[in-house]
Amino acid sequence: FRGACNAVAAVLERKREEAGTAELAPVRFVTESSGNHGQGLALAAKLQGHPAVVVVPNDAPKVKVEAMEGYGAEVVQVPPEERKSECQRVVAETNGTLIHPSNEPLVMAGQGTAFLELWEQAVDLGVEKLDVIVMPVGGGG
Repeated sequence: FRGACNAVAAVLERKREEAGTAELAPVRFVTESSGNHGQGLALAAKLQGHPAVVVVPNDAPKVKVEAMEGYGAEVVQVPPEERKSECQRVVAETNGTLIHPSNEPLVMAGQGTAFLELWEQAVDLGVEKLDVIVMPVGGGG
């Protein structure tokens, strides 16, 4: 969710600067996901008042698909091997903005805020040194 929020906010800020106005036409955010990133992007877009389309493999867990739909995303289900090409088609046909789940620097930067928050809390607690930090990395895709 952190990565998706950061990416959505940064894209909208850039588009506002380019347009020279705070008011934007709806920006359609598009991604491919088996669930977690799709849920994050769906919610991030919804919170900013913009639509999202998530292309998922047709074997994605039902609970994750329902969550994406519950957050307001349009979910497009395709065979797993067609996910990337379908995502590209949706972007092209809708003039959408692609937010890649694992190869997008804005997503990575947003996810990195988890460490920043950990460090700030440690400092607040008087911790001067952390010996080891174990965190998962990657997009899961």
